[in-house]
Amino acid sequence: MKPVYLLWQWLWGLPQNLAGLCLMLRHRKERHVWYHGSYMTFFHTWCGGVSLGMFTFVSEYDERMQEAFAREGSRLTESYHRQLMVHEYGHTIQSLLLGPLYLLAVGLPSMVWCRSGKCRRYRAEKGVSYYDFWCEKWANTLGEKVTGEYLWSDKTKQK
Repeated sequence: MKPVYLLWQWLWGLPQNLAGLCLMLRHRKERHVWYHGSYMTFFHTWCGGVSLGMFTFVSEYDERMQEAFAREGSRLTESYHRQLMVHEYGHTIQSLLLGPLYLLAVGLPSMVWCRSGKCRRYRAEKGVSYYDFWCEKWANTLGEKVTGEYLWSDKTKQK
């Protein structure tokens, strides 16, 4: 990994990287991998994912998490798990671009869109995808562009 990348991540995105480091240490017994310059942790705590600077967290792809997703009314497939990885990595790129503004500009709106009962009801009633929200769609686009894994958009873009 390039030292300039790490320096930029830590200087420009210090608040989210400190929070990500703390969360990673809390989940230090979970599985971790380097994923395109992010330190990805696979956890069993909740369904989905979160990104804090260069630290990304996604649900582990195993039977236990497949059952947890089913209880929430969705399915964790291998393909969707890969999409989560690319999506959360897209948030890492947003952090790299926005630096100290990331938590307010992306983190807070994303958290409200994800967790708010009002937003959940809106998505369910209107049939709106979680990934249609501007910062989520942007994360998908960035994740695909940087990783070269076109999992969310038109499959014809694949190299």
